[in-house]
Amino acid sequence: MFKKNLKVITLIPAKENSKGLKNKNIKKLNNLTLVEIAILASTKSQIIDQTYISTDSSKILKIGKKYKINTIKRKKKLCSFSSTANEVIADFIDTLKNSYKNYNLLIVYLQPTSPFRNHKHIDLALKIFFKNNLSTMLSVTEKKKIF
Repeated sequence: MFKKNLKVITLIPAKENSKGLKNKNIKKLNNLTLVEIAILASTKSQIIDQTYISTDSSKILKIGKKYKINTIKRKKKLCSFSSTANEVIADFIDTLKNSYKNYNLLIVYLQPTSPFRNHKHIDLALKIFFKNNLSTMLSVTEKKKIF
């Protein structure tokens, strides 16, 4: 696509339990679960080649299959409250290493808990990423003052 042998793939991490809000990744916003919103943002992208969801939840795996994306049953040890994003990403890379051994991978890490980001935001960020020849990119939003 933009670079020779490059594959742009999305990892949507969506474990079953969370510290704060129970089953937060399958909570609905405008009739879609947060996981579905992340899946649609990825699959509607003009740049992303493949979408993966990593989860320990059978419900979330079923949602992934419904949208015909790649599903990975995540190891329980990577679903604890002490598990880090780095550990989940490293396991994801290890899981895929044979499938993409002839490619350079760019991983787009889409958290379901950022539902107001859509495919247009992703494509714009990726265009900036490639134009500026970046190696990493993180998107954030400024916190608005409530009071």
